[in-house]
Amino acid sequence: MSSPINVSVTVPSLPGSSQGSVSGVWHAIDGVRVEVHFPIQGAPLLPVGRAGELRFSRPETGEIVSALGKVAFRGDTDSVRSFHFLFGERTRQSLASLLEPRRAFRVHPDPDEPVAVTITVPGVPGAIIGAARDISKSGLGIDIPWEHEASLSKQDVVELRMRLPGHANELIFTSRIRNRSLGAGAINYGIEFSVGMLAEDDPQMIAVGEYVAQRSTVAKRAAAAGRMSA
Repeated sequence: MSSPINVSVTVPSLPGSSQGSVSGVWHAIDGVRVEVHFPIQGAPLLPVGRAGELRFSRPETGEIVSALGKVAFRGDTDSVRSFHFLFGERTRQSLASLLEPRRAFRVHPDPDEPVAVTITVPGVPGAIIGAARDISKSGLGIDIPWEHEASLSKQDVVELRMRLPGHANELIFTSRIRNRSLGAGAINYGIEFSVGMLAEDDPQMIAVGEYVAQRSTVAKRAAAAGRMSA
């Protein structure tokens, strides 16, 4: 696994709370471990075996995601106190976008302006039609009805067509399925737009980048408004 980028962690269940930083994430025999470093001055005094409440802050949107992790390790140096917080599989899935960050920030389409997606397998008749769940400059997430998993499980490369709001032409990518996970009533697919790297000035890449930037601005404004009204 990769380590989260620009993610802050606090333990608000303790007096004063403590601000730390994530330095590593990895699979272990007993679950998924997240290593968090705190400055020794003011670091929490959680004993091994106790659960701590961690609050992960997503800097792009201001969204706060909370989760309980059990302390599996604690170590001190002269300047840093480190903990390994152990998470179960269910919690790992809920924190996947933080613990397993993608290469690019993802935005959610406006429900009133869905992004239509059509997926076909080269050489196979028929198509799967849906709407993007989230989009970044490098790929998208989409929920696929479970009955398609048996055939798609054998595939890595697909043709992906999508139509962005305000664009008359479809964007067409030879794409790679990067991950699959069981969702509520569907299979959640993570799809990379292109098997090969497209140039930054490719018209399709420019269109995707402009859409992601526009939706990111909307999300930041909504988060700021929410904090002001809280």
